[in-house]
Amino acid sequence: MSIPANNSVATSGRFRFSVAMCLMATSLTLPAHGGSEKDRTVPDTKSPAKTAPALSSNGKADSKGTNAQRSTGAPTKPNIVFVIIDDAGSDSFTRWNPAGIALPQTPVIDSLCDQGVRFSNVWAMPQCSPSRVAMMTGRYPFRTGVMNACLGNAPPRSQASPYEYTLPRLLSTAGYSTAYIGKFHLGDAALNPEGINYANGLGFPYFNGTPLGGVSPLDTTLARQMPAPASGTAPLYSCGFPVDSATNAPAVCSCGFPDQTWVDGMDAVECLAVGGVPLVDAAGTPVLVGSAAAVARVDFTVDNAHFVNSRILAVEGQKPTAITEHKYSPSSDVDHALTWIRAQPAGTPWMCTVGLMNAHDPYQPAPANLLPADAEWPAALPYICDTQVGYEDVDTDPSKKGMTNQMLSASDREIGRLLVQGGFASWSGNGVTLTDPNTLVVVVSDNGSYEPVVRLPYNKDQAKGYVNQSGVSVPLVIAGAGVASPNRSVDAMVNVADLYQLFGEVANIDVRATVPASHALDAQSMIGYLRDANAPAVRTFNFTQNGTNLSFPGGIFRACLLKSLQTCTDTTFPGATVCDLQGGVWYEGYATCCDLRDSGEAGTGWGILSPAALAVTDGRYKLIVKELPSCEQGTVCAYEFYDLSTAPFAKALGGRGIDYPSANLLSDTACTDTQLTPEAEFAFTTLDTYARNLLASGTAVLGDGNLDGVVDAADISAILNWWGGQSVYDFNNDGTTNGDDLTQVLIGWTGRP
Repeated sequence: MSIPANNSVATSGRFRFSVAMCLMATSLTLPAHGGSEKDRTVPDTKSPAKTAPALSSNGKADSKGTNAQRSTGAPTKPNIVFVIIDDAGSDSFTRWNPAGIALPQTPVIDSLCDQGVRFSNVWAMPQCSPSRVAMMTGRYPFRTGVMNACLGNAPPRSQASPYEYTLPRLLSTAGYSTAYIGKFHLGDAALNPEGINYANGLGFPYFNGTPLGGVSPLDTTLARQMPAPASGTAPLYSCGFPVDSATNAPAVCSCGFPDQTWVDGMDAVECLAVGGVPLVDAAGTPVLVGSAAAVARVDFTVDNAHFVNSRILAVEGQKPTAITEHKYSPSSDVDHALTWIRAQPAGTPWMCTVGLMNAHDPYQPAPANLLPADAEWPAALPYICDTQVGYEDVDTDPSKKGMTNQMLSASDREIGRLLVQGGFASWSGNGVTLTDPNTLVVVVSDNGSYEPVVRLPYNKDQAKGYVNQSGVSVPLVIAGAGVASPNRSVDAMVNVADLYQLFGEVANIDVRATVPASHALDAQSMIGYLRDANAPAVRTFNFTQNGTNLSFPGGIFRACLLKSLQTCTDTTFPGATVCDLQGGVWYEGYATCCDLRDSGEAGTGWGILSPAALAVTDGRYKLIVKELPSCEQGTVCAYEFYDLSTAPFAKALGGRGIDYPSANLLSDTACTDTQLTPEAEFAFTTLDTYARNLLASGTAVLGDGNLDGVVDAADISAILNWWGGQSVYDFNNDGTTNGDDLTQVLIGWTGRP
């Protein structure tokens, strides 16, 4: 991204804004990606890599002598349990949002805060893929090329490169075994040369979960027992189970199972939770008394959001397999994590990352056994997970917030089960007490909450997908091994990229000396915060950004108008189906939102989502710079500037408020400063300079596909390996690796120094 030349910037007598700022990776040469595991050499490590014992398809260790249960033999380095919650910003948790009302109950996370360190000033990236790649590489998006959520249209160069020095590769130098369970989303299998086992290609020897960005859509046909609603017609049951309209509760019906048995008189949600499908007739009327004929009508292969989902088991050296599970997704993730953990041999340190799908949309109620005892669905609150007959023009946010409360409470309970059944903690009421001094527990979220479920005083109009506070402020708690003086809060600035450095330091790795110099790191040390309650702040600045992933020429982006947000985007959703699933209206005939606005077909009063933006802060002042769509250049200010200490709700949120538009210190479309103090002017200039210098440090070497800082025969070998197909060596982004890409290598040729 660069600020358009025609974006006029006014000047006061005392202060001038910089317009020379080179912003965002959309105008930088993105780091060149490339290669496959069969033709890839990861930079040499300091010691031979250690891998986990080979696991069979059921997750059991094949190697002899491996214990069925987790070994009590303590390795010399701590084990690591790393949990990533999906789409749940700081607004969703009482320990981070003390001003929030009717927030989900999370007693396990609360108990970890009481026994560990709660970080109150953490930034993520505004979307899941850039954040997760930053966690696993210690690098910001403009270096990795992953600027936005990786959907099915993301070319390999907009996915995590197989040449990145990922976290499992770093930890392998210290003898760690690593696994990733659950949501991965460092790329997308559709265009990734490694396909569904691309997690293996990024260094994870064991993966069990989904390589996609979310669960499957809600099944409104109830496993094809009902016809799909006609186009433009709302479904009868939008949540994937039948609802009793008389009681406003999940219907009681017969529950069919894949083994062709059935049980009568079950609550529809509980039926899904135990692996069944609620039986209904073709009109959607619940079947009260089951039969072989009723069960035979069920297609048990149909996914249903969080209750019936497809998984990939990818073990390095084995052919990946696809699995369809009839189990609530957080419960499934914890089950598979426990199986892997118990398979680890005595004395071998390990790290298990568990990526929970909750609370990513689509929203669904959670099983009752995972909810607080006093949890009750409000009688007047309808079960609406999507557009539903009779509620098309009704505000459905309260229903979605109610379901999100359940989803986060369920995830919290399953985190507790992971720790207790893993042998790291014991139950203490609804929370946990850590009992294993050799296990470090880290829980974080990947980005802010999505608009319908954002909690006040955070701003739902600038949440997930925005670099504003509501889009990037996330919870982080660390407890267990190495944490001194527990039950405290750290308010120093932290970035999710810093977790890469933390995990390396926990494993006693000299991270900077181990990671090749060509892989510039943005991660900063945060281990001091765990070891010393009086540790000084490390970061002087924090950074976040989003942008537009690459797409092939004449790609599939079009204008998508999100009615609930009154916002149009032409860089986010690759196709009408994805747009529709997010409550949008797809305009096939308009390639850009500016074209749609000019046509007048969609009316007026809606805004356009910036295709790219970044934010930097010094802890008090915050600068946002946006790439403007063509129709807003020269009429809209590309800059926003805030004093977070005086922004709305600063007192209620511990000294940093929410960057609502009303708090923008640049009060007009010409970016004129009329109220800035000398201190604020200095802060603006400092942040502007920092951002420009940071982005300038990310310039890639033309033709360097393997990220080693040189262009030589290894790059030619990789191009030939992928010749004629898609690859991360497709430098000109035309969908084929060919002579044009080879030319890029030859032009950029440096040879070995």
